[in-house]
Amino acid sequence: MFLKGTKGMEGGCRYLCDLPVLTALSLKTSCATNEDALSLKGCRALTVLDLQGCRHITGDGFSALAAIPGLERLLLSNSGFKGSNVKELTGMKRLQALRLASLSLTDRDIEPLLALELKSLDLSGNPDLTAGAIEKLARIKSLRRIFISREQIKAVQQFKKRLPECIVRTDSPAAYEMNRDLDF
Repeated sequence: MFLKGTKGMEGGCRYLCDLPVLTALSLKTSCATNEDALSLKGCRALTVLDLQGCRHITGDGFSALAAIPGLERLLLSNSGFKGSNVKELTGMKRLQALRLASLSLTDRDIEPLLALELKSLDLSGNPDLTAGAIEKLARIKSLRRIFISREQIKAVQQFKKRLPECIVRTDSPAAYEMNRDLDF
């Protein structure tokens, strides 16, 4: 279901729980709030959730997402998501793809990601992440694609030594094309 750019939602997501087969939802750039995010935990069949650009959802709203049992793909770029919220993601055991681009994340923010079994991770647009932090992500043995900022390019060689089967791309136009399939 696409509700991209929807204005004046005013808690309208609470009605989505009445759709038992809702598996994918895009609220990208909408005015969704914490109330909307809290109501999404009732969407038990949801596997894909796009909250990119949702700046009105904050800590409590993101914490509620861990209650969605089957969530496999979560897109949070350019949203109200903060580094302090990353630890909330560790309860998402089925999460395979995560987009955390352009969120001003730092090295200490990524530590909780090591507990996930991600296949795809987008950290592009986070120039404060160091090469050391990117190298640390090679501990995620399930990782098959990672997107990083140009500032971390020096980490690629060491990362590829530890995880040779993983495709590494920077935030270039070519990487954008490759990463586009994570969108709806």
